[in-house]
Amino acid sequence: MNWLRNLIDNAMNEMHVPGAAVAVIKDNEIIYAQGHGLRNVEDKLEVTTDTIFPIASITKSFTSALASIALQEKGLTWDTKVSEIMPEFELNDKDLNRIVTLKDLGSHRTGMMRHDLMGFNFLGERDEFVKRIKHLKIYAGFREEARYQNQVFATLGYIPDKVWGKEWETMVFEKLLNPLEMNRSVIELDDMLNDSDHMTPYGYRNEKLYKIDYKTELHKASAPAGRLKCSIIDMANYTMMMLNKGNFKGEQIVSEENIKQLHSPHAISNILPFTSFKEFGTSHYGLGWFIDDYRGYRMVSHGGNGYGWTSLVTMIPEENLGIITLTNMDHTTLTYVLANAIIDKMLNLEEINWTNRFNDLMSKASKKSNSYNEMLLNKAVKNTNSRDLDDFVGTYTEKGYGELKIINKSGKLFLCYHPFEFELKHYHYNTFVLYFDEADIYMRVKFEDNFNGEINKLVWELPESEGGILYFDRKN
Repeated sequence: MNWLRNLIDNAMNEMHVPGAAVAVIKDNEIIYAQGHGLRNVEDKLEVTTDTIFPIASITKSFTSALASIALQEKGLTWDTKVSEIMPEFELNDKDLNRIVTLKDLGSHRTGMMRHDLMGFNFLGERDEFVKRIKHLKIYAGFREEARYQNQVFATLGYIPDKVWGKEWETMVFEKLLNPLEMNRSVIELDDMLNDSDHMTPYGYRNEKLYKIDYKTELHKASAPAGRLKCSIIDMANYTMMMLNKGNFKGEQIVSEENIKQLHSPHAISNILPFTSFKEFGTSHYGLGWFIDDYRGYRMVSHGGNGYGWTSLVTMIPEENLGIITLTNMDHTTLTYVLANAIIDKMLNLEEINWTNRFNDLMSKASKKSNSYNEMLLNKAVKNTNSRDLDDFVGTYTEKGYGELKIINKSGKLFLCYHPFEFELKHYHYNTFVLYFDEADIYMRVKFEDNFNGEINKLVWELPESEGGILYFDRKN
């Protein structure tokens, strides 16, 4: 398959991806599985088929599959009311709590904002995480469309506790990873780093490749939304099971009916920007999977992104075709380029230069981001002063997002919100600006005082899709 090796190597070179592992499945066989490039650039270590990569949000498909198994054993369905199995769960709307179902959680159709920073910051147990959801804002119509939401989806990881009395971390191995012979798969970051064959994360910005430091993963509660780490062979086994209607080597891991539920559209989706390409028709979200119309075929897929890695599983079920790509590059679209190009070649469709297509798409997105940042920075009122920096130092709290700390280090103000530490640079008056490097975005933070002139509130301006404007009360 020289054409495939050349395709992968050329696309990686054009898209500045140092390392990737790729597998192709056809008719229940792995017809290609290979590492490409370097898993560690500095030490010149090559990617192998055993290299462990974080798969990020592809984890959601494991969680939905595990939930399906649990619900079936309990005699429940995806249309079961959430209150029947998780009475602790509440949305920030009492009327919705009477009707919200497990399917609503699994298909991202509750109307909740993303609130990703909250998920990183929450370090408590899963039951407390579930209770925290009621304090998070809803910003869209219930069952209106799929609005991607990690925290609500992560609550599905509480179902194993309710059904089996065991945690998601235990049951995902017992019911899925072990039966699928996924022997190179782990959950904990330390377990991956202690393995001799693991990836190193990288980013590419301003025409330069740079190494990214790992962030600590203490936010256990949201693990079911994105914490698995796997090798390409392990992911090939998983994908074969999905394509084979839940069966792996003669054992029915997930029932055929449940596979049908996972891969059926449950909410209209406008999440993936590339579905605007003319080759794509309608886009939907199932249960842990995107379902798209692609050039006359039903495409079932899910990707994952983290701070230095990108992954994707894509399937054309009617052709029994699956493609998996795992990379050590931050938010790259190489995964989609390879999936589409391989599908086109395997199904004898007219070939398209997907590398150019996606590079153009990302260039437009970058220009839009730069325009927003420039606009925000230019709104600052010049020649203004703030209060003494020590006046702002303290702990602030918000019901949904928990605590953050403001500290003064050698005359510089920092906002500390696990696992991030952002420098606050003066914007105007008592307003500061921080730069979130991973998202390439500036955000403003304003301090407010009471009638006695004491700083008593912090206002954090997040993007609307992430949480909007949040008000933190001063604790001390």
